[in-house]
Amino acid sequence: MITSKRITSITIKQRRPASPEKISQLCESIQAVGLLNPITVTDWGVLVAGLHRLEACKKLGWLEIPCTVIKEEDAEIAEIDENLIRNELTALERGELLARRKVLYEEMHPETKAGNTVERQEVKRNDFVLPPSFAEDTASKTGMTPRSVQQDIQIAKAITPEVKEIIRSTPLADKKTDLLHLARMEPSEQQTAVAKVSSGEVKTISQYIKEQSKQDPDCKKIDREHKIQDTIGDCIDLVAIRKIKDYDEAVSLYFEWNNVFTVEDCLHRLNQSIEHLNNIKAALKNYNKLKVVK
Repeated sequence: MITSKRITSITIKQRRPASPEKISQLCESIQAVGLLNPITVTDWGVLVAGLHRLEACKKLGWLEIPCTVIKEEDAEIAEIDENLIRNELTALERGELLARRKVLYEEMHPETKAGNTVERQEVKRNDFVLPPSFAEDTASKTGMTPRSVQQDIQIAKAITPEVKEIIRSTPLADKKTDLLHLARMEPSEQQTAVAKVSSGEVKTISQYIKEQSKQDPDCKKIDREHKIQDTIGDCIDLVAIRKIKDYDEAVSLYFEWNNVFTVEDCLHRLNQSIEHLNNIKAALKNYNKLKVVK
């Protein structure tokens, strides 16, 4: 529901301070074309999204401002969506917000939770439309790809709280590749890797892995497999992002941008993935037959 509220009636909870530069830019825009997007407030008048728009309208001397009013219980997820499009978020902060958003979204729509077939069947039985999955909904709200959403959540969930606090205010907090490397390590190794970066012994987590690879060939092999898998995933994402229907075009575009690995490397890894998927498919069919017999 969109309505108008007196600016003085809107409550602003503690949050990041507004940027004077952005406020000035918005003032010019609002004077030229008006306020295109209303701010968002709860039914109790608490600001959820649109601090810069609100401050710009205050500066212009407005007494009232258009508002989209949402329920109190929807406020946190709406505020997260607003924050996710902020450029100043680090990769670590974005992952933590996405992880929290996933919890909230699945509380609101339990039928979308992986493995929750009871609620899903109930929705279908009553001819209701299933809501989009968490990854699909988040991608549509933020412009991120589902795979990027999943990677960011992996970072937030797999890196230990202790390591997060150590790196939170460092450049490492905004290096997604290094954060993914950390997320794939055991907790004790995360501590070791971060300690070496903090002491200056190595500059990045990637460099730490290279140093480890010299001593442990298996480490190098696993890291290489992860990178090749990421390459395959990037090709798939490119199709989704650009809505390219021609897969030949998508692959050509990707290898023009990034040719770290050869096509043969990727084909070998993809064939392994297909083999695993076929085995899973066969196991699922077998499980279903056993279930029907019972």
